[in-house]
Amino acid sequence: MLTVKGRNFASRVSESLLRAAGLEELTTRDDDDYVALAVALAGDLTRLAGIRQTLDENRFRAPLF
Repeated sequence: MLTVKGRNFASRVSESLLRAAGLEELTTRDDDDYVALAVALAGDLTRLAGIRQTLDENRFRAPLF
């Protein structure tokens, strides 16, 4: 999940969920950053694997889970 910071209720909720999961780097400042991050992640399987690993590790520590 990617989100743009604080534009509307859904953005704020998704930003909060990402923060709680330890994945703040998936919150972007604006639409251009959102697209750039989506494209960067689509082409970087190593980075995606790192994000998955962070999510997997944090599921036992983060209050979200």
